[in-house]
Amino acid sequence: MKYLIFIIFSLVITGCASVDPGNRGVEVSWGGETNLNKIYPEGLNWGLHWLFDDMVEYDCKEKTEVNLFEFNDINSMETKVEISVDYQLDPSKVNLLHSKINDYETKLKKTIKSAAAEVIPKYGAVDLNLTKRGDVESKLFNILQKELPEFYLKLARVQITDVDLPKEIA
Repeated sequence: MKYLIFIIFSLVITGCASVDPGNRGVEVSWGGETNLNKIYPEGLNWGLHWLFDDMVEYDCKEKTEVNLFEFNDINSMETKVEISVDYQLDPSKVNLLHSKINDYETKLKKTIKSAAAEVIPKYGAVDLNLTKRGDVESKLFNILQKELPEFYLKLARVQITDVDLPKEIA
């Protein structure tokens, strides 16, 4: 009788998976297949299938990606620009993210650099620092807002946090 109670207790304890606050869970079967039908909310999830399946958690809280880039401005002067992008994983699509994208952070960095390379060289360093910062941030936001959903990310905001003036101007 003791062994039966121990076995039942062990099955109950191991037959659950938990998801931390702010995260979403993706069920991955023993063979490596991702369950595309269900995304698990934070909390405790019960079921005997957890004896064989794994729960992969994705942090869906807002994150900030800060990158420093060096571009030639409209006057062909080397200008360092720091760009901050606030984003989060799309909680309703983390299972697709898990099954289709290996490294979303690298893709995010490349996309930010590409957008910045498209917009920043059209402005002078002084304009970026003083008068056109909001316009540039808006253009970057629009470009990234179109690109990031392909990586199952939601964009919150884009900010130019620092512009280093070229030595010639400073």
